[in-house]
Amino acid sequence: MLPLQFKTAKLADFRAPTTRILFGQRLKEVQQIEASIKRHGLLNPLIVMQRGKRLMIVDGKKRLAALRRMKFAGKLPRSLVSVPFILVGQKTPADKPAMGLLSNREAFEEVARLRGNGQSVAEIAATLYVTNQCVRDLISIGLLSPRLRQAYFGGTISTAQARAFASLPNMDAQDSLLIALGPFADAPEILEAIENGETVLDMGDDNVIILPSRRPLNTSLAGPEKLQDKLADAKSRQKTIIMRQKTASSRLEVKKTLDSTKVDNAMGRFEQYERKIDDLESQVDAYDLGKKTLQDEFAELEASDKVEDELAALKAKVKSANKSTEKSE
Repeated sequence: MLPLQFKTAKLADFRAPTTRILFGQRLKEVQQIEASIKRHGLLNPLIVMQRGKRLMIVDGKKRLAALRRMKFAGKLPRSLVSVPFILVGQKTPADKPAMGLLSNREAFEEVARLRGNGQSVAEIAATLYVTNQCVRDLISIGLLSPRLRQAYFGGTISTAQARAFASLPNMDAQDSLLIALGPFADAPEILEAIENGETVLDMGDDNVIILPSRRPLNTSLAGPEKLQDKLADAKSRQKTIIMRQKTASSRLEVKKTLDSTKVDNAMGRFEQYERKIDDLESQVDAYDLGKKTLQDEFAELEASDKVEDELAALKAKVKSANKSTEKSE
């Protein structure tokens, strides 16, 4: 018995037991896997058994077809140049079933058993050597109506289709939607019908129940592609908001700098004007220095008149003195 081994190999090393021409529903499913790989990477490794030097696919034929189509188109991610795979025998070392060798029913029952033992999604994934998403998908099968569950166990609908139907909480509505869309509607079409349509339930007694809302009960199970689109849109809007914030902050700083410079320039100009006015006033004062006003001239005239009067009086005294001297002689 070979134990589970995680390895990688080149895409050309894998072989599928049978080769089918891709068309119709199978082609749609492979294209959906391609889109998922482009967006999320290879979520589930290929499950293979070794036959000589060849790696025979046990589980993952559609994933292998999607990888080959992407390589042919030149769109294979660099991270998948070496493709991860799990090499298995019929049983694991702990006598645990390899998921790739179980039927849909057996895989669901195994997950339900471990879930009933109280194990978490991560613990179940580690126990069965699968991804958390694979475990969540199998858990969602328990939300299906009996008819849809049997369709999944029989391989009529895929895991993606089952997950889409399980997002509708009302089991009667699930069956009604299956009848309306048929088993060939892919997961996005089912989710679109759930979000936009109405479910009409025929009660068999000439009465019907119309369910106006068929939105998913749990968005984590409804359309991972749509959730990824919303997340990408939110991140884009966040980047836009951050850029707007940075731009606004830069503009504010520039405005502050410009306004501060304008105020400084205005104050400088005012000071220049004040200095010019002071210079003009000084020049006016300089012109006034040395100039006699009218009052000054009148005062000078009055002073000269007093001097002349005093001279005349002095002359008169001198004459009178001379006369008195002559008489005495």
